[in-house]
Amino acid sequence: MKKLGIIGGMGPEATSFFYARITGRTKAASDQEHLDIVILSHASMPDRTHAILTGDKSAVLEAAMQDIRALEMLGVENIAIPCNTFHYFLEDLQKETKIPIINMLEELPEGFHKTPHLNYLVRRLNGHKHPLYPTAAAVSWCVDNGYIEFMESAFGGNNQDFETQRLILHEKTHFLWAFTLSDEIKNDWIKVGGWYKDPNAGEGWSTTKDVEFVTAYAHGKNPNEDMAESVAYYIKDPEKLRSRALEKYEFIRDRIMNGTRYISKIPDHLTFEVLNLNPDYDYPGKIKRLEVKVEGAPDEEGGGAAARVRHEHSGDRAARGL
Repeated sequence: MKKLGIIGGMGPEATSFFYARITGRTKAASDQEHLDIVILSHASMPDRTHAILTGDKSAVLEAAMQDIRALEMLGVENIAIPCNTFHYFLEDLQKETKIPIINMLEELPEGFHKTPHLNYLVRRLNGHKHPLYPTAAAVSWCVDNGYIEFMESAFGGNNQDFETQRLILHEKTHFLWAFTLSDEIKNDWIKVGGWYKDPNAGEGWSTTKDVEFVTAYAHGKNPNEDMAESVAYYIKDPEKLRSRALEKYEFIRDRIMNGTRYISKIPDHLTFEVLNLNPDYDYPGKIKRLEVKVEGAPDEEGGGAAARVRHEHSGDRAARGL
């Protein structure tokens, strides 16, 4: 069986969550059917953000290479690093080892692997909200030497892998809007969304449409945010976008993705089969209708009011007096 190496501790909760997700998604009927995993929780890893901002990567690379050499000696066949910011150093590290290092950004569409003008991914320290956008989980700065800031709220929770990748896709789409998409595509998108400039609106834009937006956030902002939300859902949850905004789904498919489609798939181990063993058996049962009738006054002699409840189930009917 293959052995996976994990360089973790950045932070420890992210590593714990990552390990739990691997275990939870592994089809295994016994301990022996699970993956062999070696975890190096390197919480004292030098500060990645400081290394990126100063351009001095030596301390981080030296510490990481010590971990990689240890994993090589332990015979791992793949290495995973559950830390978004650390992916900045992956190219340098991969040159120093033959063991494949899993790059979560490569799980995104090829067009998102290298985004023009996006040079850095930065994470603020835990507990530090963005000074300009205190409720934001991530913020894009679409300038020549651009970067994306991630806050603590971008990570954690039961839906971490989906939400983090969705945020990355969302924020990177802002760079595509700023530097890649043509004016023709942007103008056509504005028409699809019914957008028009409105100086009285907080975002400077309003829309003539009340529906056909994948989220309330997309509806309440501007064409740029609408595009970012829609592209993220096109890749991560295409059925939601298609069911809520079919025209936008088709626009992204044909004009942005050049026909590439993404399909939502439930892992096999989360599916089940329901057998109808008896054609006359209606399963599961549910209450279809409930009628409540109160007779008598509260102060009436004989014990007060009496209630009669009638409830009808799928498959049968019943009436009970209380």
